[in-house]
Amino acid sequence: MYAAAETGLGRENIAQLCEILNIPFSMAKETWNTHEGALYDAHVSVINEELDINRSEARLLAIEELGIDNDDEETVVPLAISFDGTWAKRGFTSNHGMGFVLSASTGKVLDYAVTSKVCSQCQQSKCRMTKEEFDLWFENHDCKGNFEGSSPSMETACAKAIWRKSLEYNVQYKYMVSDGDSKAYNAVWDVYGVCDDCSRYEKMNKNSEEYLTWKNSDKYKKWEDSHMQGTADCCRVIKLDCVGHVQKRMGHALYELHSKSGKLEDGKPIKGKQGRLTKPTIDKLQKYYGNAIRNNVNKDIQSQEDKNNAIRAMQREIKAGLYHSLKLPDKERHQYCPNNSWCRFKKKLSCPDKPHHLDAVFKDLLEPIYDRLSDPSLLERCLPGFTQNGNESINSLVWIRCPKHKWFGCKRVEMAGISAALHFSNGATSKHAVMTKCGIPVGGHTIEGSIRRDQQRVQQAKMRVSDRYKNVRQAIRQSKLKAEEERVQKEGVTYKAGGFNDLTNTTGSGK
Repeated sequence: MYAAAETGLGRENIAQLCEILNIPFSMAKETWNTHEGALYDAHVSVINEELDINRSEARLLAIEELGIDNDDEETVVPLAISFDGTWAKRGFTSNHGMGFVLSASTGKVLDYAVTSKVCSQCQQSKCRMTKEEFDLWFENHDCKGNFEGSSPSMETACAKAIWRKSLEYNVQYKYMVSDGDSKAYNAVWDVYGVCDDCSRYEKMNKNSEEYLTWKNSDKYKKWEDSHMQGTADCCRVIKLDCVGHVQKRMGHALYELHSKSGKLEDGKPIKGKQGRLTKPTIDKLQKYYGNAIRNNVNKDIQSQEDKNNAIRAMQREIKAGLYHSLKLPDKERHQYCPNNSWCRFKKKLSCPDKPHHLDAVFKDLLEPIYDRLSDPSLLERCLPGFTQNGNESINSLVWIRCPKHKWFGCKRVEMAGISAALHFSNGATSKHAVMTKCGIPVGGHTIEGSIRRDQQRVQQAKMRVSDRYKNVRQAIRQSKLKAEEERVQKEGVTYKAGGFNDLTNTTGSGK
């Protein structure tokens, strides 16, 4: 049963495996469910101990960085975390959802929450029992399927549950790195209490004259600076942006432009071959935009002057990525390129046009997009350089154990989330504690295999962050995009939902 849970298999899969290996399989469903319950209890026990350790580690690290007196164990300590939700099924029709909070300093899981619309035990019991028997049974039943909202709102519900119980551990999840895909931040920003200005203006219509007047005032600037630096007498949750997701916004904006029809001032369409906005070009521009942000991140900035300088440097390098990719006169094209940089022109070398460089007509077309995505308030949220890569990684570990194309109950989904959290925080050897709780022997081959998997994982991580690996991966991606673009241009539209269903487009002489 434990091997099935770790590999994403169900009872029927194990039965089929035994069938092929000529091994008898006679475990009844009741027995299987009993083992699953025992495993679930063991997972919960182990994860509670692990989360306490992880929170203490993150808390002590924050106390050291902030210079807080450590004599009082009841002191509530603010932490920077990343949060993201995930679903058991694609298409936002899932019955189960999960959310994880990861420490930005240690990278380990600090808490998790699960939401479920259905409870398989309740469904089965309703079929077997009378209404009176079910009501009596339900009084002592810990029902997991008590979520009544829509599937998209599961992420928000998970955030609420996690933030509300954070004070029990004497921590505040004050700096929240999120992707902005849900209303999770809107649901928790005032959970710890807020100042009068926050209470007044945050709930106001952002397009109202009063709000816009305040946002353009010096009072707003002072409010923003004091809250970002943590000097304000306010406990509001501060939103930070994931650099990777902000980079994707640039790609999304360029792809929206790429999908538009019509011709530009030079009489040519937006998309086409060299000099036009192709998919390889979009990929390059998106990469340059992300690199400009990452090259200027600094989470240790203290003064507002240093912060403003860092944002201006970020904005300048973002502009450099655009202008360097345009076919303009050298003086205009390289005006933003840094002197000690990748720019060949600044090194007194020739800087010829490349296949992904755009015609000059794109300057006026792309500048509004770059100006919007160079807004100081957006870039300030990117200054610490945090990402949600850890959340994306742990999400994948969950659905390895509970594949999205299969049905699993809420208890099995939660157990998969717990196992993923243990594996993400402490590696493959973390399963040994669960096995010990259940009375499963931890043998020599188990220990050896877990250590080997952890070593391979570390080696892979080191390889993937190397410049050589990144360059090879980028070259392969560019090659694929270019080849696919050429095929599409050559073949034309060959697939479109309902696009070839018109009877007048059919060929042949049938009547």
